[in-house]
Order: sequence, then structure tokens, then C-alpha cells
Amino acid sequence: MTLSILPFTNTLGVEKWEAILERYLEECKYRGLTPSTLKNYSDYLSALFIWMDIFVPEAVELRNIRASHIKKYLAYKKESGLSDRSTKTHLVAIKTFFNWALDDESEEKDSDGDFITLVDTNPAARIKSVRIPQKLTRFLSEKQVEKLLASCDNRNFYGRRRKTIIYLLASTGMRKFELTNIRIGDIDLNTHAVFVMGKGRKERTVPIARGIREEFYKYLEVREKIMEKNKSKHDFLWISKLGTANNSVNFLNSEISIAQNRAGVRFDRACHIFRNTFAAWEKIKGTQDYKIMRIGGWSDNSMLLHYSEGLFNYEDHADNYALSAGPQGFYPSQC
Repeated sequence: MTLSILPFTNTLGVEKWEAILERYLEECKYRGLTPSTLKNYSDYLSALFIWMDIFVPEAVELRNIRASHIKKYLAYKKESGLSDRSTKTHLVAIKTFFNWALDDESEEKDSDGDFITLVDTNPAARIKSVRIPQKLTRFLSEKQVEKLLASCDNRNFYGRRRKTIIYLLASTGMRKFELTNIRIGDIDLNTHAVFVMGKGRKERTVPIARGIREEFYKYLEVREKIMEKNKSKHDFLWISKLGTANNSVNFLNSEISIAQNRAGVRFDRACHIFRNTFAAWEKIKGTQDYKIMRIGGWSDNSMLLHYSEGLFNYEDHADNYALSAGPQGFYPSQC
């Protein structure tokens, strides 16, 4: 979505903001940022520019934007219902953008012969982030995951697909965009692993746990039959019954939402909580930190330490155990 279709009131401002934002996003693409990050940057900065155009119409250049404007904008967003965590994320995006503007040179030169940058200083540099209360990390119990899996009917293609997704999320901790972007060529059937391009364009291999391999490979067989029947050519892992690719984050959110509704299990952060669950379950199983970090794509163990704070003596909570045996080594109570 470009700024030109947004409800600006200042035509000059529209042209200025749109051209600059497009240049910035092109730079982000060149640096290899993920599509989801690009969309977030576009949305956050568009919202700032719209607010500037309405409430500070005299500011028609980036160098006219002051720290006081950004603070008022963030306060406005909070009053509109933006959470503290999201407000912090908005500020990070704004700071990153102005850091780029500080170095981005135009083709114009000043009186000294130096190329002119978009801004002379970063107005957001000294703005302090919102203090976010540190909460214990939540993760799913065995019973909750068991109910989610039980809601997926293997006799139905979509039920099988949904169950495979849940198995992978809980046993690998993959991020949403990592899971949805898997292609058939990323799967190594010899080593039972999936090649993943993670956050920050970092490559890693994620093992397919022994206990879920049968379920995973059965999905691949069904997928191949559907692809042949519909003469589809793409190689995305997740498909519809018509063979079209399902590789969006919205698709994944919808799948988890359907499983929640059918299982009667409610939890926030519907996909990310599986990442928490993977880390917590592996800690309970006694898996070494470096292995958890390697599979989950964490660069340091600070996040794992945070997960550990929410753990408890698992043996004292047998009421959370799954009632069924489950796949080999899948549930912590089996180990």
C-alpha cells in the first residue's frame, strides 16, 4: 500500500513522504529484510506521516520533524489503544528509519560541496522506550496440545495438514514466516531435516523429530497426489486441496484459530506461544541449551533464561500431562 492512496490533507507532504518511504523500503529490500519486516516498517512509518500531515502540516520535510512531534505521536497511539509492547516496536522502527535518513545522501550539494542528507540529526535518538513489565513466559501444557491435535481429523486433508503444522510448531519452535515459507526443496529426506532461512537472513537446519516423521511424510504423500491431480507446478510445502500455495502468515493464523475453536482451547499469541512451548518442553526434557538455540535459531541464551523463569517442577503437575502416549519423545512426560 502506497501513501498516495492514504487520506493525506497536504499534497506536498504526500509527495515528500511517499518518495522518501519508497527509497527507504528499497534500501531495506537490498539489505535482505523479510517481507513481514518490510510491511511493518511501511505501516508504522505511514501512520507517523499521516499523523504529521494532519497535526503538523507545516512540517513538509523530514528535517522539520522534532523529537517532541514523535513523542506526541506515540502518546496519541497509546491513547488510541496501542499496547506498550507495540509502542516500543513503533519507536524502534522510527529510530531505524531516521538512522538511515541521517546517512542517505541526495544528489544535491551544499555550499561546501558536501552531499546533503535528509536530516542532520536523528530526532528519535534520545527518546526512551516504554518500560514493559516483565512477565513470566507462557507455554502450552501437554493436555492443551493433545486437545488441539485431537481436533484434527486425519481422514480430511485439511485436518491432516493442520495436525502436521501443530506437530512442527511444537517440536521445532519455528517462527511463523519460517514455517510458511518452507519449500519441498528445503526438506532433506535422508537426514530428516528442514532447511530454514531465519531471522536476519541466517540459515539453519531444523530436525524433524523421530516421533512425528510418519505424520509429516504422510502429508507429503497426500500433497504430491493433490499437486499431480491439479497439475500444479510450485514447490511450496503448504497447499490447498486445489493445489494452490498457502504461504502466508494469515493462513497459519487461521489454521491455529480453527484448531483452537474446535478443541475449546484458548490462548493468546496463537502461533508464537508454540515457540515458547518448544523451548520450555525441551528445557524440561533436559536438552542442552546449545541444541535448543541451534534448532530454534536463537543467537544467545538470554531468551532461554527467560523461558526457564516460568518453568516449574514438572513432576508436581501430572494433571497437565497428555492422556495419550503421543508420538515418541514428543511430550515431556514421556522423557
